[in-house]
Amino acid sequence: MKIQKKISKLLSSKRVLRHLEAHRILEEKKASFQSNPIPFPPPLEQWIESNHIQLYSHQAQSVQAMRSGSHVILTTPTASGKTLSYNLPVIEGLLLNPQARALYIFPTKALTNDQWKTLKKMDAELDKSLHPAVYDGDTLRQKRSRIRKHSRIILTNPYMLHMILPWHHLWGHFFSSLEYVVLDEAHYYRGVFGSNMAMLIRRLKRICSFYDSNPLFFLSTATIENPDSFSEQLIGDECFHIHENGAPTGKKHFLLYNPYKQEEEGSTSNIETEWLLEELVKSDIQTLCFSLSRRNTEWITRQVQKHFQSRFPLRKGPMVSSYRGGYLPEERRTIENQLKKGTLKGIVSTNALEAGIDIGSLDAVLMNGYPGTMISTWQQAGRSGRGIDESLAILVARQNPLDQYFMKHPSQFFDRKPEYAIIDNHNPYILWGHLVCAAKEIPITLDDTLYFGDSLQEELNVLTQEEFLRESNNKWLYNLSEEPFKKVSINNIGSEIFLLYAEGKLLETLDKEQAFREAYEGAVYLHQGETYLINSLNLEQHTIHATPAHTPFSTEPLIHTDVKILQRWNQQKFPSFQLSFGKVHVTEEYYSYQIKKGSMVIKEVPLDLPQNRFDTTSFWIDLDLGTQKELLQTVDTRKLQGGIHGAEHAIIAIMPLYVLCDRRDLGGMSTLYDPETGSTRIFIYDGFLGGIGLSEKGYSLIHTLLQSALELVEGCSCDAEDGCPACIHSPKCGNDNQILHKASTILFLRKLLGRESGK
Repeated sequence: MKIQKKISKLLSSKRVLRHLEAHRILEEKKASFQSNPIPFPPPLEQWIESNHIQLYSHQAQSVQAMRSGSHVILTTPTASGKTLSYNLPVIEGLLLNPQARALYIFPTKALTNDQWKTLKKMDAELDKSLHPAVYDGDTLRQKRSRIRKHSRIILTNPYMLHMILPWHHLWGHFFSSLEYVVLDEAHYYRGVFGSNMAMLIRRLKRICSFYDSNPLFFLSTATIENPDSFSEQLIGDECFHIHENGAPTGKKHFLLYNPYKQEEEGSTSNIETEWLLEELVKSDIQTLCFSLSRRNTEWITRQVQKHFQSRFPLRKGPMVSSYRGGYLPEERRTIENQLKKGTLKGIVSTNALEAGIDIGSLDAVLMNGYPGTMISTWQQAGRSGRGIDESLAILVARQNPLDQYFMKHPSQFFDRKPEYAIIDNHNPYILWGHLVCAAKEIPITLDDTLYFGDSLQEELNVLTQEEFLRESNNKWLYNLSEEPFKKVSINNIGSEIFLLYAEGKLLETLDKEQAFREAYEGAVYLHQGETYLINSLNLEQHTIHATPAHTPFSTEPLIHTDVKILQRWNQQKFPSFQLSFGKVHVTEEYYSYQIKKGSMVIKEVPLDLPQNRFDTTSFWIDLDLGTQKELLQTVDTRKLQGGIHGAEHAIIAIMPLYVLCDRRDLGGMSTLYDPETGSTRIFIYDGFLGGIGLSEKGYSLIHTLLQSALELVEGCSCDAEDGCPACIHSPKCGNDNQILHKASTILFLRKLLGRESGK
């Protein structure tokens, strides 16, 4: 076969061998089928037979669990047939009860529309009674009433659901008959977005109860470390977990490819990704290349297209295309169809193709940079593989800590467990916003602790004092005239939401912390990979205005951070330090920003912004005074300060290996002589108002974090005294990575772990 020959050829190539860090073969697995003990309704049974479908074990288990009345969370890999796992039991229920309805919620519009096509085709082949329909911001107003009344499966997204719930009186017929809610790609609902989504689901369940319905939930997700606790936090009920994958898989060759393995060569991840894509496509290996940004997606596509235009000047149409958000639906459909038909041999995409959009089976996947989580990595790698044929996946490392950590520790990549998905149902700032929305939907009573927790009375008192709510006969009603859902963003925390506009169009919303950090006047701002120049930040109107800008420059704010402890909730004692977790008050002062071209600073510009203050959660390390004296006998004060600063950066860089987050979701501060203790202190805090559980998880994993941070820094091959972007430099450092010392970072981390230098 072509793919087998090409893999052999690549593995014997001098260029590949020069950059190859690891080659792992994932062996094929045979299918595991399971018969359905109770037949489906005749139309569905006939459809299964006519399509020659045999149920994989996890699909049959999904049907049985839903029949028994259990909520379900299914965690099986990409291309394992998860869609059929929920479509079969849901459609069975709708066929058995002509009044029943189902709500499908997808995190993206593209996935919503793709799954609608699948359901529409099924409905046409069954009895045409389901009338599946998409209901989102693009749905024509003249069609909306008919969809609410006649569609038995409605597909939408969280943002639209947030706007639907206040108008539930228009949906009374649908909600009173709602028996099934499907949350596809549920791993998207983590962090701030997930915490808001959990509250949104509780508002939905509360409205369903008002209309005397109690739907079953089906969560379809990639593999995560904590499916049981995650699903319960998300929907508020226990779920039956199905995880054994019955679908067959072919042999997969997985390469870890490091352009920076030999520093003197001067190669880059872009150059090597471009070359690998050209090599695969010219060998007729249909390849999907994932890129981390829109801009990078277009650049790689353009370079590869130039290569093939010079080789095949008479060819009609491109061999390689780009694919990303922002394209018109017709453009995306054309590209998807060309890929399925095989007329396109290569495609370069953002993570828009990571989720389960149907693009057929491919031979190979390239990843230009670690996608940020193991979940995304295996989702993307799972896109390659035609049935049980051999396939190829290559991770091309970028020059940053996580990529280079995996290159130096391949077993940590291939054998590690997936990350924890964090949802925080106790963040008051998130809860308050949804309580206000819920009160507008249906007056709140103390019986609603079922949905909003035991602290409901306390939270209602706060909102009443602030005059968002008013009490009447033990019911709390919304007290203002403006629609509250317009002020509550499900992507952010808190009431101070800034609206970012470009060319008269709303691009996105940001909370105050994000606005100050990324969207100050003069900033170069990235939105889905596109570049904008911030023209103004209006603090009174909470608006930001930007214009598209093609610029080689970037901007980085310089920040002075101060952290004060408000409450210590937990603590642990270790031989060389004390670890604490609690509530802190963070003050950030953005005093200037740098204009950069690459890593070169072109200019520093002063900023005039008020201090940004917020309460959040944090863990912190207090070094034992005796240990500090020992260290100062080995290195001088400045080097030790650089080591402490480097350790802070390394711990933050490594945390996304264990918690589903980006390192930009975390903040840190380190000091050699803390005024409270007189000794060294390091704070690692959640970069969100109220905290969302990231540092709490870090507190429980401290030994693992310190060990991995040490391995990261020790494994970096750079010989720079102050380290490099692959070890202790941080793109978020408010001090422009000043005063860092790599050797002292290693010494300091070893001391925390109770090890002597060099052992």
